[in-house]
Amino acid sequence: MQINCHLPFQLTLVFTTIFDVTNQQDTTLNWTEIVGNEKLGVFYENTQRLYLELFERRAYKRELSPIYSLQPQNLTAQEVPRFNVNITLAYVKVIELAAQSQEIDQLFEFGFEWTDPRLQWNPDDFGGVSKIWLQMDSIWLPENSISNAKAIEEVVPIYQKQIELGYDGSLYMDRTLYVSLSCSMNLGHFPFDTQTCQVGFDVYNYDISLATIDVMIYDDFDQKILKGNGEWTILNISAGKMITNYSDFAFDYAFYTFVYKRIPNFYIWVIAVPAFLLTFLSIIGLFWVSTSVDEKLLKLSLGLTTMMSMSVLLELVSNQIPKTSSFPVIGIYVIIDVFVIGAGCVMVVILPRSRMATKAKER
Repeated sequence: MQINCHLPFQLTLVFTTIFDVTNQQDTTLNWTEIVGNEKLGVFYENTQRLYLELFERRAYKRELSPIYSLQPQNLTAQEVPRFNVNITLAYVKVIELAAQSQEIDQLFEFGFEWTDPRLQWNPDDFGGVSKIWLQMDSIWLPENSISNAKAIEEVVPIYQKQIELGYDGSLYMDRTLYVSLSCSMNLGHFPFDTQTCQVGFDVYNYDISLATIDVMIYDDFDQKILKGNGEWTILNISAGKMITNYSDFAFDYAFYTFVYKRIPNFYIWVIAVPAFLLTFLSIIGLFWVSTSVDEKLLKLSLGLTTMMSMSVLLELVSNQIPKTSSFPVIGIYVIIDVFVIGAGCVMVVILPRSRMATKAKER
């Protein structure tokens, strides 16, 4: 039996021909007939030709970065523009600011813009199509991580997200993120305090000669969202940028600075006002002239009971703040009230009983 050694090659050639014919049939589909609309059909034909041009004929690889790695370290000597990412803050919502753990949970919407020169085309060659939308997982994405985030959650899954691609290779992507941030807080003026936290972006893999970041705030930023979550309001949002230097490596660090102010109404009505009333009524009771024989014992019992009530208020304060060296003003206020009541109790024990009480005892 004679074996044809050219058989594998012939089979490969047959399958390749079939594959090419199938592709050719797919690309020559009559979209006008399929969708029943001439303009829409022509648009689909042009966008499909454009997609095949970008991702098949050019063999675009999303795993390969478009960043030009032959840049000189001297920025003034660079002839090729550095890779740049513009980040725009479009929305922010304060979910929770936990002073005890010194963390803040926020909902952000950021817009990311960058350019990938490999994805440029001439709109005249594709029926005037100047932009298309693609699935996010089909495009190379820049590395822009939030540096001080403890946890980041994508509100909308990546497989559902779209990227806008322009004919000049520009790309725009929206990301809605639920972010848990670590933020150092000074609670010395609690509950009349203001806190400042930063949300920073950096690029660890590319130094400043290769890539750069710019941050900005959306022009039509809705001022209503500065109301916060009911306990906190956002006083101000600003954007900034700096260069972070290590021994042999420097990269851009861009950040947003948020200034928050606490609304103290809850703590005023639940802690400050009850503490004042308890102290005021206790002092009146301690020094009220009575005809009772057991005057001192009754007044001392009143003072001690009030002090126990104040300790409950002080515990409410301690549960709201971390165990740091800064003691809050409302805690000092409650402690002063406790000392006032304690001093009143001591005076009741030391001072002699009133004359009316002495006469009542003699009778």
